[in-house]
Amino acid sequence: MKYNYTNAKLTLNDKAILADSADISFGASLNNVFKADRKNSYDFAPEDGVNGTINLSYTLTGKDPLKDYVYKEIGSISGNFGGLYFSSGYLRNYSLSFIPNTPIQVKASIDFFEGLNGTFTPTFEKAGTFLSLSVADVSLTGCSIGNLDDIESINYSFTADLEPQYIIGEKKPRKIVFKDRRASVDIRSSVISGRMPVEGIDGQVKVTFAHPSRPNYTESIEVNGRITDRSIQASARSSISNFLNITQGHVNKAPIISGIGFTAPLRGGNIVNISGKNFTYIENVLFCINGETTPRAPSQNFAIRSDVLIQAVLPNQTSKGLIEVV
Repeated sequence: MKYNYTNAKLTLNDKAILADSADISFGASLNNVFKADRKNSYDFAPEDGVNGTINLSYTLTGKDPLKDYVYKEIGSISGNFGGLYFSSGYLRNYSLSFIPNTPIQVKASIDFFEGLNGTFTPTFEKAGTFLSLSVADVSLTGCSIGNLDDIESINYSFTADLEPQYIIGEKKPRKIVFKDRRASVDIRSSVISGRMPVEGIDGQVKVTFAHPSRPNYTESIEVNGRITDRSIQASARSSISNFLNITQGHVNKAPIISGIGFTAPLRGGNIVNISGKNFTYIENVLFCINGETTPRAPSQNFAIRSDVLIQAVLPNQTSKGLIEVV
């Protein structure tokens, strides 16, 4: 029996996704095994674990289930496609397109390092009715990008370089390392400029969009980086357009410490309050120990209370010195 797109329910982290398209690919990494006395090989041996990718495209109708994974490396994504599922996936690509008078479209790629489990079980339930967010609901702020009223389109993209780390004898990776994470925006506008110094130009753009029927709901995408590329294009029966790219070398804003509060004595196990900003996606708090001047020792435990407050447990042998959040 043949099935169509209405029979395959797609969920990420147990939440249904109203996808326009989705495809899953996976496979084993094998190499030929050659013997010293033969020039041909009929045997294979695994070179790596089973790797897979799900590519999906969906229209934004509310809070984006994947956006937070742009900013954090902790945690994984589970996925289920018609009963076939993976338990641990990691966001590799994510993009948003802002084109006048069109719904906001998201495209994403999630890598997983295991085979699919379960069996395909068709569903026959109908999807609900949703209002999509459109570019008419978008507001812009920015600098070094010309007159905001002259912007014709914006494309935001995020990429992560993922490296699975395996332990001998195990088929699934023990850890996934994010080697590089970058965000960029491509902007098309009618402002024509040829300025491009050798060091590039500081650039920033923030796109804020609101739900048409839920005024309290807002979402935003922001890039702070350097304008590194420009191009000017003209063709018959069309206006001249200027294209520029802003690339940000790290997707998160740098955390900043503005104050520290603790109760004496300064010793392991006590709690210190750290105030500042940009704390939401930090991964560790480091302290000085044994009289060292460089913070190297991680906190025994810490809690992110808000974007401006962290509570951290001091490690043993803590000494006076700098504190670093990373």
